[in-house]
Formats: sequence, C-alpha cells, structure tokens
Amino acid sequence: MNGNPVVVRGGGSQLVSWTSAGAKFVATESPLAASGPVTVSAMAAFKGSTTLVGSDYEQRFLARVWTSTDGLAWTEVMTTGLDRPADMVAISASPDVLYAAGLFRVGPDPAVGTFHPAIWRSADGQHWQSLTPPADGEGSVTALTTPPGSVIGAMNVDGAGSIWRSLDNGATWTRAAVEVGAQNRNWRIGSIAHLGDRLVGVGETLDDTGIAVLVLVSTDDGATWVNAPQPPLAAGGGEGGASVVAAAGVFWLATSEYNSGFTNPDLCYRDLSACQTGARPVLMRSPDGIEWVEVDLSGLWVSWIERLVDVGDRGMMLVGRAGRSPRLLTWTWPSGSEPPRRPAPQEPRADEPPLAEFDGRLAVGVTYRFPLYIHCGMRLLGNFNDRWWYLVKGSSVWDPEIGTREEPPAHWPIADQYIFGTITLVDADTIEYTIPSGEVIAVYEASADPPQLCA
Repeated sequence: MNGNPVVVRGGGSQLVSWTSAGAKFVATESPLAASGPVTVSAMAAFKGSTTLVGSDYEQRFLARVWTSTDGLAWTEVMTTGLDRPADMVAISASPDVLYAAGLFRVGPDPAVGTFHPAIWRSADGQHWQSLTPPADGEGSVTALTTPPGSVIGAMNVDGAGSIWRSLDNGATWTRAAVEVGAQNRNWRIGSIAHLGDRLVGVGETLDDTGIAVLVLVSTDDGATWVNAPQPPLAAGGGEGGASVVAAAGVFWLATSEYNSGFTNPDLCYRDLSACQTGARPVLMRSPDGIEWVEVDLSGLWVSWIERLVDVGDRGMMLVGRAGRSPRLLTWTWPSGSEPPRRPAPQEPRADEPPLAEFDGRLAVGVTYRFPLYIHCGMRLLGNFNDRWWYLVKGSSVWDPEIGTREEPPAHWPIADQYIFGTITLVDADTIEYTIPSGEVIAVYEASADPPQLCA
C-alpha cells in the first residue's frame, strides 16, 4: 500500500481521510453518493487493500462499505447481505475472511430502535453473510478481533457485558469466563487487541462512584479473562471510553481523564489549572496488559487522541488534535525503545486541611477543604451536622440570581463551576467560606428547611 490510512471521517457528501505516507500527513476528500449524513466506524487491512465500514444515518440506516488501495481515494463497494437497517461499529480481518459487528435496528422506526446485536462475515468485502450472534436481546456487539484460529467478540446485551469466542468462523460461540470483581457489576468492553498469545480488552465500569477504565487480560486465546489492576493514571481515575492497540511489540491504551471538584478534588486543590482545561488525553503503555505506565504527552500539544495506529516497522503512531482545531497532529514512537514517562503527581502537603463531605460532620473551629458547586449560585453551601446551610444575605460580593450570566470575581479559585476554598464552622450556627488569599468570600447560616434545587 503506497499510503497508510490513519483517520477517516464521514460527512454529508464526502469521506475525508488523513493519510501518512513517509514524512507527509495529508487530507484527501473522496465524494460520496449520499443525500444525508454518513458516519464511518472502523477499518481493517484485507488482501492488499483497506476496508472501511460505516452507516448512512438519517437516510436508510444501512451499513456501507468502502475500499482503498492507498488511503487516498475510496470506492464504495456494492454489497449484498447488508439490506437490513444496521450499524457496523467494528471490523477485523483474518487472512481469508473479514468479520464485522455492531447492531441491527429493529422495529418500525430504525431511527429509535430497538437495537439487537449483529455479526457479519465476508470472504471478499462485497458479499456478506449475517451470522447468529452469541446472545440475543437489546444491545450490540461492541468489539471484535481475530487472533489466529478464532474470533473474539465483546457484547453488551440487556445492560450486561460479556465476551465470546468462536473456533469455527463464527458458526458457534462459547461464552468466556470473565473475572471483573464483585464490585464491577456494570461493565462493557469497547476495544480488544491481541499480541502473540495474549489478548487485552479495555472498556469501562460504572458504579456509584462514576466511570472507571476496565482492563481485561486473557492468555488462553480468549477462553478466560482476568481483571487487571486499573491503569495508574497520574492524576487519579479515568473517564472510561478507552481503546487499545497492539503495536511496536507492546499494548497501548488511549483514554481521557476529567477532573473536577466532584471527581478528583484533591488534584484540583494541588493544581487548579489541571481542572480548568477540561478532559486531558491519556496514553498508557504495557508489555503484558497488567503493568501500565503513563506516557508523557506534554511535548505533543495534543488535547484529544483520535486514534492509535500500528505502523509496522515504524512503531506506533498517535493521531490527535489540539483544541478544536481541524488540524491533526501525529507522534510516532519506534519499536524497541520506551517513550518518556509522565512525571509522578505532586504529593499533597502534610498540613493540608481534610476534605469535608456535602453531608458530613464539622467540628467548631476546624477548617476543611470543600469545593463549593456554583452552578446554582452561592446560596446553598451543603448539609452539615444534619442542617442545611444558606448564604447570609449581603455577606458575598457575588450573589447572582438563578439563570443570570453574571460572572464571579476573576481572582476566585474556580474550575468547572466549583470554588476551591475552605470552610470553617466558627460557631454552632455560622460557617465562613475562605479562599487561599485569606479572604472570606461568604458566610452561611444554619436552617432546618430543605432547599429547592435549581435545574
């Protein structure tokens, strides 16, 4: 292949592919025959070309397939067997067969579903056969890979995650034994990669504390999977939505991390700027899927990772964006050497005040860190010592009416609608809110009346 297709996006009338060819990285447009938006989901190298799959949303909701020999010009394949409303979200190639997976749009209105899992197989990218999925119900096949001699698929059906293996080209399936831990009841895998005899699947768990990155590892061709320790993100927990690629002889995991007064207040108090810039991109590297090290991306100036790509002998290529710019940035790390590690986070000060919980207990005269959520203004502080605490009228220079656009003072330590100051219970009925400069910016008084929360 003369070029290496790296990122392809759909639109209303064209495909735009950004292609790496040597030192160049260029965008090329290929016209589409479409009257509505077209999305693209995944691509795979197959028999000397690249096959791209997607769907024509807001039109007929049919899966569509394109092929390219250079990553520059794309030709739509006139397919058979893809005549039901469906979304293809994953594709994987064995030497002789292409597999794709996603969901069928079932019901009289394909725009709203319901959705049922779907798997297809093709020997040429043109003629497709629908296979019986491992399980039926409301949901989809979320990830697919084809290590030698098998097909591995992850599913999310009726709200439950599962992984399945086929040894006969998708004719029959066996459910894998997956150990995710008793606390991780809600989980899904969205990406799977294989390297030698090892498989790594990444996705997310959802519990009362929020979303976290999930990593599963198999060393027996997908028959059993174990929950690897959560990758040690330097700043705290991840946001989920991770993807994994095998390249340059190791596994690479891309995700994002979002920190706020709700998700990671410790970090925001140590480094306010880290919570003012939105989600940050995270790249992890591991030889085995168990031990992960975060890569230092500070010199790349990338704010979002679009894709990780195996570029063969050249190593691994990261494709990303800076801010909202349409310009793509690339970073390639060669095989055989380790990229720089992200520095360890700053340790909290030993004399740092403890964090108070929204409905916690406060002692008179003790100072606590407490991020004040100001989406609804300053008027409600929280529930402490079994009482509600409301702003004393006139005690703050900023007391906006709900729904106004009045901005708080610029010198206040604010990130993502939280003020990062401290509270002190000065007497049984009074709390002062102080910012690091020592300025008391608000005073609160106790009440037994529950609040009327804003939307």
